[in-house]
Amino acid sequence: MHVRLLKPEEAPLLRAFLEKHPQGRIEQSFEWGSLQCTIPGRNAFYVFGCFDYKKLVGSALVIRQLAGFKKHWLWCPNGPVLGSGDDSLNDDEKNEVFNLLKVAILNRAHREKDMFVRFEPSFAFGEGVQLGSEVALKDTYYPRNSLVLNLALSEEGLMKQMTQKGRYNIRKAKKNDVYVRKGDLAELDDFYDILKETAGRDGFHLHAKAFYRDFVEQLEEDAHFYVAHVDDDMVGGILVTHFGGCAKYYFGASSGAHRNKMPQYALQWFAILDAKKAGLKEYDFLGVAPEGDDGHALSGVTQFKTRFGGKREKYALAQRIVVSRLWTFVYTFTRKARRLLKR
Repeated sequence: MHVRLLKPEEAPLLRAFLEKHPQGRIEQSFEWGSLQCTIPGRNAFYVFGCFDYKKLVGSALVIRQLAGFKKHWLWCPNGPVLGSGDDSLNDDEKNEVFNLLKVAILNRAHREKDMFVRFEPSFAFGEGVQLGSEVALKDTYYPRNSLVLNLALSEEGLMKQMTQKGRYNIRKAKKNDVYVRKGDLAELDDFYDILKETAGRDGFHLHAKAFYRDFVEQLEEDAHFYVAHVDDDMVGGILVTHFGGCAKYYFGASSGAHRNKMPQYALQWFAILDAKKAGLKEYDFLGVAPEGDDGHALSGVTQFKTRFGGKREKYALAQRIVVSRLWTFVYTFTRKARRLLKR
């Protein structure tokens, strides 16, 4: 087996590999890497492929992230992806694939004088695979807890496994003539205005306006934009990805106007049914508070998401491999100091 960097023109090869693999996710695609590089501070990405002769048996997309002191670190979101997805590799062979990918990634990090490599998979590997020896400082770049709907259920089954309040609010939205449809690029400015209102109300981080347009344009058929109206007024919108067998809810906005008519429930229900119609296997709400943690930053939105039912998923903490111990120490110490000062 051998590892090399994949070229942009090999994006279809990577896509076919990820879509076939049960652990393949959009965050490991070329399209996602390109999108991430529109965010300030993320100036490059690399895709490493491990081949058994000509067959792709492992991949790892890593994004180069700027930190303080003009230093960088490498981030592998929802990866690496090991094996070909057909169970042809055992745990020892998957460990061999990972070790080959790891050496290639670390060689790149040493060459660029980066501080560390951070892995954040949302799935478990075989027993033989050890990602890193250190738990990362922050565990929220990619959510460690999520809520996933099984789209194999019938529409009636999906309704039945919701809470009573969830079903009631979906019906209330319909009764109040909330109209949901697929949006278009011309409506992204209105969506962003509502998103700013939502961020101010709920206290979450907001990207620059251009990012949400890039999200739709660069992800192309993988990005799905839905908008809700009451009469002629847009009162909400959401951005969802479809990739492989998974739909994933990324961004949502709801206006204070007509909020009592429950447009946010109508939006989610429309997106869930659209994903089911497309033949996807699951709908991932992407981030909830740990069960029983009422003080968590996501506790407010968790109440909303759990009303749709589904299964809670808990993932292992992110791990990292240190490249420069000195700069990793400086980075970690500085981050901890900033957090203490904010208290």
